[in-house]
Amino acid sequence: MHRLEKLILVHCATVLGKAKPASIISCCEYDRDSVDDALDALRRKLLRQGCVLREVCRCEHHVTLFIYHRWMLAAFLGAPGVLGFLVGKGYDVASGMDSMVDALLERYRKTMTVPHEIGVFLGYPLQDVLEFERRGGKGYKLCRYWKVYSDEKEAVKLFDWYDRCRLRVRGLIESGLSFEEILKEIA
Repeated sequence: MHRLEKLILVHCATVLGKAKPASIISCCEYDRDSVDDALDALRRKLLRQGCVLREVCRCEHHVTLFIYHRWMLAAFLGAPGVLGFLVGKGYDVASGMDSMVDALLERYRKTMTVPHEIGVFLGYPLQDVLEFERRGGKGYKLCRYWKVYSDEKEAVKLFDWYDRCRLRVRGLIESGLSFEEILKEIA
């Protein structure tokens, strides 16, 4: 199994296992041709599972990837309050989810900083995204996968679910299953 496949399986287990809509990962790039070939193959494999792999940016030593489950992200972005929040950030929500993802990734590339609104794309509760922005990342109740400002009990449940997804995938990798077999197993 290519090391990029392992990285995606472990760090995107929550997306591949349908626990959250999206993940963003950065990986070290050693052999550009090998990474390009692996990314092309991964795009095809993930698309069969309803997941999209997008390259956010690339520098000499790293490539940053945004991986999302198409229908889950569409549902999450359509949740109460989220579309209004994105409109307030200048997103053209009428143009559809793919266009909003394009706009998010373009903002990331232009500034080389992570826009605050990425939290809603990653499936974080809107209230936590709003409070993170308002408080400048300070004064949170809990920090694991994101900084929690609102419903700590619900966040702990999600964090535990995310941990179980990742542990399951690690076990499947250690058992020697292929990337495709693991995708089928966790879908």
